[in-house]
Amino acid sequence: MRKIITYIFLAIAVFAIVYMMAYRATEIEVKHEGITYQAGEDYNEVLPTKLEFSGTKRVNLFQRYWFSGTVRINDEEYFLDYYSGAKMFNLLHIPEENGFSGYIGYIFIDKYFEELSIVKFTNGSWSPSGGVMLSFPSKSKEEALKINNNVMADYIKMYVRVPLK
Repeated sequence: MRKIITYIFLAIAVFAIVYMMAYRATEIEVKHEGITYQAGEDYNEVLPTKLEFSGTKRVNLFQRYWFSGTVRINDEEYFLDYYSGAKMFNLLHIPEENGFSGYIGYIFIDKYFEELSIVKFTNGSWSPSGGVMLSFPSKSKEEALKINNNVMADYIKMYVRVPLK
């Protein structure tokens, strides 16, 4: 009986250590240069855009990750609480002294924070002619569209139902 209790205690201790390591928080700071552009074939103008992430990232045993911190796009700062397993969208929030005053759009990030896309609203909504896309890192609209397809693949399959090229 004593051996069984020892094994149970050992198993619980090992599980607790693995669990704590899996949810260990990592402070990250990421900087990217990319572009802002209007979606659609009729729009060719691209604007250089800088992006900075600063905050805490957590990853669990199932490779789901969370990020909580600030996102700076050029000189504008936003708050982001991101979960990779979200069934809907992850939103970029506009910080205010007493909370948030709203959000500027949706954000899609790969698990290493190497590629990301932001669907930025104009007047509270987005359409190919009434909103902009931000893609990082990219220098051209072609690169940006490849990044969008990579990071938005699950969303496109689930909600838009458009086949990816």
